[in-house]
Amino acid sequence: MSGQRRSHRAVLQHVAQTNMLVGERSMVSDRLENVTQTISRLLEGYDIRLRPNFGGEPLFVGMDLTIASFDAISEVNMDYTITLYLNQYWKDERLAFSSDEEILTLSGDFAEKIWVPDTFFANDKNSFLHDVTERNKLVRLNGDGSITYGMRFTTTLACMMDLHYYPLDSQNCTVEIESSSVYKLNKLNGYTVMDVVMYWKSTPVRGVEEAELPQFTIIGYETNDRKERLATGIYQRLSLSFKLQRNIGYFVFQTYLPSILIVMLSWVSFWINHEATSARVALGHLQKVNDFINDNNEQEQKNELGIERRLLTMAMTKNLEMFDLLSTLSEITLEN
Repeated sequence: MSGQRRSHRAVLQHVAQTNMLVGERSMVSDRLENVTQTISRLLEGYDIRLRPNFGGEPLFVGMDLTIASFDAISEVNMDYTITLYLNQYWKDERLAFSSDEEILTLSGDFAEKIWVPDTFFANDKNSFLHDVTERNKLVRLNGDGSITYGMRFTTTLACMMDLHYYPLDSQNCTVEIESSSVYKLNKLNGYTVMDVVMYWKSTPVRGVEEAELPQFTIIGYETNDRKERLATGIYQRLSLSFKLQRNIGYFVFQTYLPSILIVMLSWVSFWINHEATSARVALGHLQKVNDFINDNNEQEQKNELGIERRLLTMAMTKNLEMFDLLSTLSEITLEN
């Protein structure tokens, strides 16, 4: 009897678990169906050509940036390349679907079906959106119609540098964000401050402290906003400015110290006997060493992705070779 009871109890537990799983699957299926119907209902009759609150008060669009990496800085082209995450926040009451604090995380393709700000970088030279393994976009829709729109991309931005004190210089490089005000397809696109007002969020920038650059140190940054008056109207512009200080250590080992050693070695000729031909021949090779160093410096300046630690190692190796040459010349001088 006890064995039959245990068997009957196990059967009842199995049936209960099966019913629970069926119920959970049914709830998930119903929720997916409800979300699909909700999205279809929101997009029905939605006009992406009209901004939220069209004809009314200006729409406020919040911004924040996360710095992923500084990829390169070019003094020749007067620009720098940076990879970052741009997040934009606004509210579109046409997309409100619930009074609860419910959030829908949707694919980036959803952004093509709704109105999004026509944000661009005023000092941009070239940019591309990352698309591995999918286009790096994020859309989060809150129940009250609030939207978070994020993307990850790499951009090359103009940075006019003052090189009068090179290599003891410091530079200010900026990220200029604005609502588009250019002609596309024979029509003017762009929202003035009468339609869209951009602003920085409470934490506007992240990731600057962890970012590293070859040959530079980020000693500070600041954000500000201003209005730009153009021929087509007044536009809001957000600006992020980086204060960059060039690292002198690289140039000490690569340029200054070799040059000092070459000058010091040239003085040795005053103590060399005029009959010591071998010593004078060795001293003549210093010019070749100098040419090699200068050629190497030019090559490294062309290489925008040079690694500072590797360059310092190479420079120290050259300096050791020159010290060895100085020692050889000194021995020859003493022998004569």
